[in-house]
Amino acid sequence: METGWFAAFVMALARAGGFVSSAPVFSGRGLPVQVRAALAAGLALFMSARAKVMLPPGPELLLFLGKEVVVGLLMGYTVALAFQAVQIAGEVIDFQMGFGAINVLDPMTSTSISVMGQIHYTLAIVAFLLLDGHHKLLILLARSFDLLPLGTVSLGPGIVGPAVGFLARTFALGLQLAAPVIVALFSVDVVLGVVAKAVPQMNVFIVGLPLKIGMGTVLVAVVLPHLLAAVQVAYQAAFATAEVLLRRL
Repeated sequence: METGWFAAFVMALARAGGFVSSAPVFSGRGLPVQVRAALAAGLALFMSARAKVMLPPGPELLLFLGKEVVVGLLMGYTVALAFQAVQIAGEVIDFQMGFGAINVLDPMTSTSISVMGQIHYTLAIVAFLLLDGHHKLLILLARSFDLLPLGTVSLGPGIVGPAVGFLARTFALGLQLAAPVIVALFSVDVVLGVVAKAVPQMNVFIVGLPLKIGMGTVLVAVVLPHLLAAVQVAYQAAFATAEVLLRRL
């Protein structure tokens, strides 16, 4: 059985590795794997300086390390969900504007997302950095070692309620961010429907598509200044939820 600082470093590295691989900004594909690995090792070295744990031999060791990885992933993905609220808003707006079939490759996640979703996601990253979110992430990781010391993780059903509740609030926030644009564009659809009935000779699709794109773009520009406040609320809820989950483990 291995004890002392090295044992603490190994378990801290498992937690820090899961955290760096899932947390926003740190997990971006634009950051080389070597840099992320070095960051995880540096964080683990710093966090384990005062910790003393005992690692069991054999298969139990993998179980202990696996739990620490889950803790890191849970913290990172909880904060990353705040970004999904903003991205959901952009994708819903895209659908209403007629951009639903147009997707672009997000270099940060290597996935295809909508045009407005990409714009909103990028602005969310900028807002996150302006709000000092990357430093708060490191504080969250450090606090996890106080709330949940190494080797004391006990995964149970207690985390399901807060996790599901935060997921629902994230989806609701995304719809709230998109609501003004959705209502305005729906009103345009209603007007175009009336025009189509009154003037059957008019090609409503040809007229309506550029009209909705133009109006949608203007409305997004009007709403964007309020995005920072909404994003700040989402981040605060994400960090609070992550701390609640740590207390439930």
